[in-house]
Amino acid sequence: MVIFILFFTFIIVSYSQHLDGSWKEKLTIGDQTRADIYVRSFFSGHPIAEQILIMLCFVVFWFRLFYLMRFNETFASISLVTEHIFPVLTMYVYFYIINIVFFTGVAQLGFQEVPEYADFRDGFLRLFYSGFG
Repeated sequence: MVIFILFFTFIIVSYSQHLDGSWKEKLTIGDQTRADIYVRSFFSGHPIAEQILIMLCFVVFWFRLFYLMRFNETFASISLVTEHIFPVLTMYVYFYIINIVFFTGVAQLGFQEVPEYADFRDGFLRLFYSGFG
């Protein structure tokens, strides 16, 4: 119900902001002219309110999807395993970053003439990306 309300609110906000009052003259102008006004108004401005609202709709949708996967017999075991593995993975990433920082310092001290390792940021990124192949 919440997702329906969010999407319906998105449609109402988008419709009211970009028709510039042309919905009042339904009998005077045709549907094609009203569609042209809507599209021109939508693409000429920056629809920040609509973007925020549609992102909120996507977040609520994905949250609901992952929440309901816990009740599925197939995915419930996968989600429980993932919950138990998550702290270990977080610790691994933490130690990986510390390792890369120290190796960047060693590379910066050992290879001062090499331009790829002269700057700490460039050396860190080079070593970080090389860790992924």
